[in-house]
Amino acid sequence: MQQLTFHATRIAVDDCSEDGVLVFADGILIAVLACLEASFYGSDRGRWNLEAGFGRCAGTLTSFADLAAAAAWIAQRIGSDPRAAAASARCFLAARDDAKHDGCT
Repeated sequence: MQQLTFHATRIAVDDCSEDGVLVFADGILIAVLACLEASFYGSDRGRWNLEAGFGRCAGTLTSFADLAAAAAWIAQRIGSDPRAAAASARCFLAARDDAKHDGCT
């Protein structure tokens, strides 16, 4: 079973940059997620958007209520344990311990 790992990054979006996460499955890049932080996102603000998917995550653009939901979706796509992936995503966010993320969880 493949293990998901997460790496924080910034992603250029329009005239600003958003918090992003590179998602790896056993060390191979599988997805790029961006937190929709800007106020112009309206009711979608704070959601995590799949900016790019690779392999089994390719071709599907969607957004998720939180990073744990995105991780669970990715795990399902690659045949891994969604609950374990969601827990890993929560641990990743907790470890960042950075208050500037405007509700992106």
